[in-house]
Amino acid sequence: MKRTVTLLLCLLCLLLSGCGKKEPTADVAEPLPVKQVNSLLYYNGVTTLRFTNPDEKWIWADGEDFPLDDSTIREILAVLPDILATAPEKGAVDLSACGLAEPTRYLTLGSEEGTQMMYFGTQATDGTWYMRKAESDRVYRIPDEFMQLLNKDIYDLAILPSLPVLTEDVVTFIGVSRDEENNAYLLHADGAWKSNGKDVADTAEKILSELSEMKLERCVDYFPAVGVSELCGLAEGAAKITLKYVNSVGAESELVLTVGALMESGESYYLTVGESDAIYCMQQNQLNTLLSLLA
Repeated sequence: MKRTVTLLLCLLCLLLSGCGKKEPTADVAEPLPVKQVNSLLYYNGVTTLRFTNPDEKWIWADGEDFPLDDSTIREILAVLPDILATAPEKGAVDLSACGLAEPTRYLTLGSEEGTQMMYFGTQATDGTWYMRKAESDRVYRIPDEFMQLLNKDIYDLAILPSLPVLTEDVVTFIGVSRDEENNAYLLHADGAWKSNGKDVADTAEKILSELSEMKLERCVDYFPAVGVSELCGLAEGAAKITLKYVNSVGAESELVLTVGALMESGESYYLTVGESDAIYCMQQNQLNTLLSLLA
């Protein structure tokens, strides 16, 4: 909501900057009928993303089962009518000078009435971007905030699985293993944390502190091809973390994470959740103490 308000304020500034310069009515684009749009495609110079909207729910056309957070798509459509209602640049504009002669970015909207296509050029010195509709040479200025919406790839739009809240009062078992010979576990019983009969309260405290802040950072590959899991260190030799806890209805539940190799950044690990093949990543500092239990 705050982002949308910011975008609308930027658009208002663009409108006000044209005050006192009377423009012909014919130079103002017709408002976009957003409610009729049932498909959206954008290419941002790197990634092409296609979305469709059956049954009032946006889905990724190249992966219908992908857990899409469609808030970015709805935000694009919410501000587009105001963008296209602004006055275009006055007079003739050199399309080559503003990157619109051979544009490398575009947005296409589809409806039962047909399609509308917009091309995006280079960024102006004031931070706005040049844009024109496919059927017109009229050039518009659009806010940088809008272009940032189009700079996202599909994994920026993923809904991440919700991990349980693992606090000290609900966790009962912590286990980590690579194979039958390389494993460790901590069990909470009779008010104390034990491992092989030894008190491990200090270690448990560190691990529980990490668990209380545990969250997935990002989806890396929701539909991994054959061999990708091995490249991410998620096959043989991966660390398997098993966490048992009491859920909100008082029953025992289990969370299993398979932790692979460090990513190239050296800051996060590849991992999977439960039986899913989807690959995510998690910050290294949330797993350090757990993984240190292994030899």
